Formats: sequence, C-alpha cells, structure tokens
Amino acid sequence: SWLPDRAQGHTRRKQGILPADPHMAGHYRDKMTTDVVRFDRSAQRTLIAAVREKADTKEWAVHAVATDPTHAHILLSWKKFTPWLDVRRGLKSSITRQLNANHHPKKWLAAAGSRKRVTDRQHFDHLITTYLPSHRGEVWINPRHRS
Repeated sequence: SWLPDRAQGHTRRKQGILPADPHMAGHYRDKMTTDVVRFDRSAQRTLIAAVREKADTKEWAVHAVATDPTHAHILLSWKKFTPWLDVRRGLKSSITRQLNANHHPKKWLAAAGSRKRVTDRQHFDHLITTYLPSHRGEVWINPRHRS
C-alpha cells in the first residue's frame, strides 16, 4: 500500500521497511492496474464492522482491528482447525462485499496481503497496547483487552 517513493519508506514482502526509492516507484506505477485505494473514515468503520461480523459467524475471536488510510491490521484467533489462507480469503471476501455495498464498488484489497503470527504474550500485549492503537485511522480493540 506504500509506493516506494513514500518519504518514510515502503515495505516489500520478506524484506520489511525499505528506504524511499523514487526510481522503483515509477516501475510500480507503470504496473498498476487500478488506482491507489485510500480508506476514508467511513470505509474504515465499514471494514471493522465487516471483520467483526465475519468473525461472529465463524466463531473467530477478533482482538483488534486497526486501520490507516492505506491499510488495515486485523488481530484475530480461532480454535477450530481452519487453514489461515481460508481465514484470510473469508475476511477479504466479507470486507470487499461490505465496502462495495456501502461505498463504491472497486478492487479494495491487495491480492495477497501480509500474514504475521503473534509470537508470544509479550508480542500480543505490545500489539494491543502500543502498535495497533498508534494507527492514524479507526481502531477497535476488543473491550476484554483494554486496561
């Protein structure tokens, strides 16, 4: 969601945050097939609602959802065996369906998306108390996790 000419840097799968690269940004723009998506506050609220609704139907536990104008982070867990790709596919489908119904239809989400596992309780607590609340958009933290 961050093009390589972003002043703060950009991310590349399996490489993390990299410095700004205006030359590479030109290559990215040449290959783009859709406009850059920006989530306004209304779309962010729709995205959060879609995640919570989908999780309820699947008995998944949503711990937090943090949005930004360019992306979202979803922290959830599930007990029944479900391949993580199925979870991601279901979330993306629900989010896209609700965004298209409540806003204007378009390709809202990237093809793959990132998947990072929570490593331990300290990591989880950091996500809930520091990292996710620091996002610039709408943030929903499950009340069970608020201090």
